[in-house]
Amino acid sequence: EFAEDGQTVVEFKVADENKVVFTDVTPNDWFFDTVYAARHAKYIFGVGNSNQFAPNTAITRADVCVILGRMAGVPTDPSNEGYESFLGGYKTPFSDVDSAQYYAKAIAWAAKAGIVTGYGDTGEFKPEQAITREEFATMLARYAEKVKGADISADADALDGYADEANVSDWAKGYVAWAVEAKAMGQNTDMLWAGNDITRAEAATMAVRYQPGK
Repeated sequence: EFAEDGQTVVEFKVADENKVVFTDVTPNDWFFDTVYAARHAKYIFGVGNSNQFAPNTAITRADVCVILGRMAGVPTDPSNEGYESFLGGYKTPFSDVDSAQYYAKAIAWAAKAGIVTGYGDTGEFKPEQAITREEFATMLARYAEKVKGADISADADALDGYADEANVSDWAKGYVAWAVEAKAMGQNTDMLWAGNDITRAEAATMAVRYQPGK
């Protein structure tokens, strides 16, 4: 069907071959296409900018902020122009976030945007802590509301039919219901696994399901 347009044929074949960008993400993996899409959209890269994606590794709270910042199109990476003007790095409201870390600017942005908050009275963010699927749904919903201007009100009935809907925390039900209605979560399955740590592959998948590109 592309025979009369040689240029289209070339671009189609190259794009298809280029989907194999990580040595540990293969065409047989359920997340193959979504991880490629997230990489192509520049939401998430390999571990340490390598060709290893570590798809089944739990993602940290800090790295979720980086992903959401990239989705918003804000310059959250320390390599961006302006970093050197911040002598001590990027300041955040949280006592346990090193201002010189690669994720500091992303966390500062996410906090200012109202997407993330600290824990209790400690003022800590716990940047290296793993994040659960319902926590990720919450942060994605806040991103949709605060950055994209979306109405994130959702009917809890959206959770009906999932075998483990009772395991969704009360505080997260509205956010998870929104994620389900937005088709970012709970697709092709009857399980939500709300309390499980979300993996890098799952986070990439939910990100591009909600926002395929900038």
